[in-house]
Amino acid sequence: MIYGASWNGRPLQLYSTPSDSPLEHPLELGSAQLLALSSSNEMALELRGRHGSRLEFINGTLARAPLAGGAPREVLDEVRWADWDSKNELAVVHHVGGRSRLEYPIGKVLYETAGWISDLRVSPQDQRIAFLEHPALWDDRGSVCVVDMAGHKTELSSGWESEDGLAWSKGGDEIWFTATENGYNRALWAVTLTGKKRQLLSAPGGLTLQDVTPDGHALITFDNERLAMETSRDSGNNKGAQDLSWYDWTIATAVSRDGQWVLFEEASEPTGPNYTTSIRKLDGSPPIRLGDGSPGDLSPDGKWAVSVFTGKPEHITLLPIGTGEPRNISPVGIDHLQNGSTRFMPDGKRILFGGESAGRLRSYMVDVSGNNLRPVTPEGVVAKVVSPDGKYVAGWDPDLGIKLYPIAGGEPRSIPGLDPGFAPAQWSADGSALYVYRNGEMPLAVYRVNLATGKQQMVREITPVDRTGVVSVGPIAMTQDASRYVYSYYHNLSVLYIVSGLK
Repeated sequence: MIYGASWNGRPLQLYSTPSDSPLEHPLELGSAQLLALSSSNEMALELRGRHGSRLEFINGTLARAPLAGGAPREVLDEVRWADWDSKNELAVVHHVGGRSRLEYPIGKVLYETAGWISDLRVSPQDQRIAFLEHPALWDDRGSVCVVDMAGHKTELSSGWESEDGLAWSKGGDEIWFTATENGYNRALWAVTLTGKKRQLLSAPGGLTLQDVTPDGHALITFDNERLAMETSRDSGNNKGAQDLSWYDWTIATAVSRDGQWVLFEEASEPTGPNYTTSIRKLDGSPPIRLGDGSPGDLSPDGKWAVSVFTGKPEHITLLPIGTGEPRNISPVGIDHLQNGSTRFMPDGKRILFGGESAGRLRSYMVDVSGNNLRPVTPEGVVAKVVSPDGKYVAGWDPDLGIKLYPIAGGEPRSIPGLDPGFAPAQWSADGSALYVYRNGEMPLAVYRVNLATGKQQMVREITPVDRTGVVSVGPIAMTQDASRYVYSYYHNLSVLYIVSGLK
């Protein structure tokens, strides 16, 4: 077996098992990621795709390279997943116009979604492609699906709270995958093409299926994963850092305007399938559970939190910080709500959210009463940052980068010279600048960018106190004056195993 590995930012090297030693002529491939290896020993690689958690959208450039050596040949931009068929043709997941497209061969779209597709694998007979589908952009919930060469998609197994890793069985009559119905301790499952599933292997921790050999051996990683949350006032050496994590999957979403509180999502096993919206003081005081759902923002007066209920039926919920009853909003005509993208407008009377209608994703605005729904960004663009005067939202797309979309309508504004790789974190209090960062960096640098001139100034470099096992930093929540930061970081310690005897 051949697999790729890198340590501490070193270039990717290819290793062989079971000896676990580098190839005779090891290939150093920089920031490349090995996606698949063909039967003729040709590699499919992702170039310039920064390492991050599986929930980060850091698409790179697809390239081909012979295992015997030689420089990679670039094929297609905005690709994160790929696999070979038996004839050395590639199937890919291609991000285009805010949608995730399964193409086979490249250029022919078999299936697309406003969510995201991962772990695609071509069947041994080249008759079908199996994949994991995730309806929400920043969530690995989803289902196991298969599509035939005519584009007919079938959902074989659904309701998984976390899924990551997929391969065909040695006979091609089953799809093996790693998933869990609650929490993040994924087990190994099998499902037939008729939807009959069974469990193959479980362990006291998270499993991720990497591959299955033609003779039935499974390549599996045992993953100790954690999404932790931390804050620090000092920008140099993290003096006074405070761990604000609750359980194992704590996601920072907003900091109160006075810099005293953080709103966060907890998605660990104890919180249940619909996650938990919680708040806690930055001094480390015990967290306060506000209710179910995936949070987005705190109201300007600090009295409400807004979240998306991820169960059925989906809805937006206003949760009181103190006494009071929750208020639900169900926007008419929205088929699916994107969790993690809800924001209050500065007047506190309107809400910005990401929603899918007729298969198309964009940002909408609605009154807290549930009335006056209208789109504010083009299809494929989701905004999560609002200007202090409420006139613009900052939307981000991997193809377009950051653009400023006027709430009243009209053409978006670009920021001079800003690289598309930056994502918005916060708007400055005076409205003249955005704070931005690059997904997947570690350490992560935060820049203040002047909206008129594009001039950039680094204001903070974020590094968790304990860097052992840290893969990436993000998301970030911060105040408009950049005085307080709260950030999540993805931590993963993995061990690679070859498992035999699975049937």
